[in-house]
Amino acid sequence: MTNAAQTPAIAYAGFWRRYAALFLDGLIYAVPLTLVGMVLAFVVAAMVGEDAAMVAFNLTYYGLFLLVSPLYFALQESSRHQATLGKRALGIKVTDRDGNRIGFGHALGRWFAAALNYITFYIGYMMAGWTGRKQGLHDMVAGTLVVDRWAWTEHPERQRHKLPGVAVAIIALVVGFVGLAVLGIVAAIAVPAYNDYTLRARVAEAYATTAQSRAEIEDAIRAGTCPEAGDTPPGSSSVAGMRVGTLPDTGGCGIELTLAADLNEELANGMLWLEYDAEAREWVCWSDLADKVLPANCRG
Repeated sequence: MTNAAQTPAIAYAGFWRRYAALFLDGLIYAVPLTLVGMVLAFVVAAMVGEDAAMVAFNLTYYGLFLLVSPLYFALQESSRHQATLGKRALGIKVTDRDGNRIGFGHALGRWFAAALNYITFYIGYMMAGWTGRKQGLHDMVAGTLVVDRWAWTEHPERQRHKLPGVAVAIIALVVGFVGLAVLGIVAAIAVPAYNDYTLRARVAEAYATTAQSRAEIEDAIRAGTCPEAGDTPPGSSSVAGMRVGTLPDTGGCGIELTLAADLNEELANGMLWLEYDAEAREWVCWSDLADKVLPANCRG
């Protein structure tokens, strides 16, 4: 290896070259983690309910991220390539301050130091665009450099101080197309999920208006009676009407709730029935709406 002091014009990797590498690395490990989280979330949603599915996704994704990400970066940056797959694609590598290969512990410390970039709202990453040796904040803390793959080798003349214009254009196109594809996938998942969330929120709001009537029915049943059939003023814009008394279909004592007609077409004029089971001391709920918009105790 050529001594650092004898190596002329080391080609330090600038911000955009490093950003492109980081973007590629993010796709390589984040997309599989997202897919694993989604599969588990669908399983949990089918077995437990959609509310638990989001918790399952977050626990799975971030749990695996905290395991996979440090190993992904530390193992590769301490390998003979001194670079992750993204960095290798961009022709750059990680070294210590003197151009030497770093060990696993050093690389792992560099990964943890990267947390400072998030604390500084990514300013730490952007520092690679103007510092003398193109170091980000985590590089300064960890004592590392990101340089061209040919720096401090037997062929330093092969270094590229700047990417060719054609390469920049190709990278920009690839990153742009991949980014749009990822955004499309995220939108395809997020938009329906958000729509379902808003529908569930309206139904939950309507269900919550029955709280006082449920308490009155429980008291009446304990006294051996059921409130006389009658309409109760709706307590929410989501509710068109609420009738308390004996339910015609079951003969039990409960509540018939009608949703407002001006709601989303999936909810408009929807019905919920709540019946109190005195022996089990719990409310039984059913509806003519889709399970995905109902509270957990009303599904099935």
